[in-house]
Amino acid sequence: GTSTLALSLNVVRMSNPGQLNPREFVVPAPDPVDPATRISGDVYRLTDDEVRSFHEKGYINLSTIVTDAELEELRHTYLGLVDRTIVPEDQWGGFDYGDHSQPDGTPEEQWRMVNCTLPTVHHAAWKGNIFERRAKSIADQLYGPGMVWDYDQLLAKKPNQGDAVFAWHQDQGYWWVTGDDTPTRTATVSLALNDADVDNGCLRVVPGSHKSACVRPHRDVVAPGGDKEQHHLLQLQLNDDEIIEYLPVRAGGCTVHDEWIVHGSGGNSTDRWRHTYVVAFRDARMVDFERSKGFRHSYCDREALELLRNSIKTRA
Repeated sequence: GTSTLALSLNVVRMSNPGQLNPREFVVPAPDPVDPATRISGDVYRLTDDEVRSFHEKGYINLSTIVTDAELEELRHTYLGLVDRTIVPEDQWGGFDYGDHSQPDGTPEEQWRMVNCTLPTVHHAAWKGNIFERRAKSIADQLYGPGMVWDYDQLLAKKPNQGDAVFAWHQDQGYWWVTGDDTPTRTATVSLALNDADVDNGCLRVVPGSHKSACVRPHRDVVAPGGDKEQHHLLQLQLNDDEIIEYLPVRAGGCTVHDEWIVHGSGGNSTDRWRHTYVVAFRDARMVDFERSKGFRHSYCDREALELLRNSIKTRA
C-alpha cells in the first residue's frame, strides 16, 4: 500500500501538516561536499549509487557541482541576463525573454517569473561555461556516449508570487515523439543559483513515474483553444495514490531528471527569488530529429512550434 511505499523512501514528512498532504514528502538537500572529492576539471564524479538512483527514481539531487568562486561568476552573468543589465545583441529574438507561464501580452509588472530561453544561443559569450561542461559530464555518466547539448534556459521566480507555479507535466509531453526507436534519453540538469526550498518553489516530482516511458494525457492551461500566438503550458492530472517528493537544493547544487518523470514546482511565497539555470542533454539522434523539424526549444520559431503543437494534439 501507499504507507509501505512511503516508509521505504529516504524522505522526511514536512513539519507543517497544513501545507502538505500525507502523500507529500520533503527529501533533505544533500549535505555540502568538499569539491576536491568530486570535481576534477570539467568532470563531476557521480557515485554508482547516484547512477542507480537516477534510473530507479527518475532523478537525483546533487551537492556542490560548482565551487563558490564558479558559482559567483555564473550568478553574475545569470543575474545580468535576468535583470537585463546584460542584453543580447539580438534582443532575445523578440520572444525568448518573458514570463512564458501566462498569455502573451501580460504586462511585465504582472509577471510571476522571468524565463530566458536559450541564453547561450542569444548570449554566445556564455556558451561552454563551467556549469554546462560539468552538466555534460553528469549526462555522460548517466547514459554513456552520444549525449549532446539540446537547450538551456534561465528560470527566475519572483518573490511573493504564490502563483509562480509550474504545473505537473512530463518534459516529453512538450517534445516530439518520433514513433520509432530513436532514443529519447535525457538528462535535464538544474543548477540552484540560490537556495531552493519548498517555500520558494523548488522542484517536486513523482518518483518512479518515469518507468512507464509513455506520455500521459496533458491539457493546455494557457492556450486551451490552440492559439498559435500564445505560449502553451501543459498540465496533467496525478493519480490519487501517487507519492510526491519535494527536492530542496542548496546553492551550487543541482537536480537531474529524465524526460518521462512527472514533475513541477510550487509558487514562491517568500521574499526571496528562486534562481535556476537549466541545461538539458539528449541523445544526439533525437536532437538531430528535433532540428530536422526546425525545433530548437525557442519561442521565436513560431512555425516549428505550430508543427509540434499539431503533432501533440494528435496524440492527446
